[in-house]
Amino acid sequence: MINFIRKLQQSEEIVRRRLLYLGTAVSAFLIISLWIGYLNLTVPPLQSAVLEPARESASFWSVMGRGLEKIKQQIEEGLTQSFFYFDRQLKRPRVLEISR
Repeated sequence: MINFIRKLQQSEEIVRRRLLYLGTAVSAFLIISLWIGYLNLTVPPLQSAVLEPARESASFWSVMGRGLEKIKQQIEEGLTQSFFYFDRQLKRPRVLEISR
């Protein structure tokens, strides 16, 4: 391997440049192949994906209404969680230590 590197260092610039382009192309091919293989393993095929039936075109107000309902639901859940948190904090025992 060391002999190959020394021989490469002593070769003409055009030979080194061609080898650089070849190495870059092979590296890019390997990286793209691995990436595509990874995507094939992680992304389900389109045929097995469950497709939702097409909805009728929704009006602006129906979309806004659904969005507001979702926001209202999230606010209610947040307030409920906050209430239970503060309730637990108020009911926990308090200890006051005085040391000299």
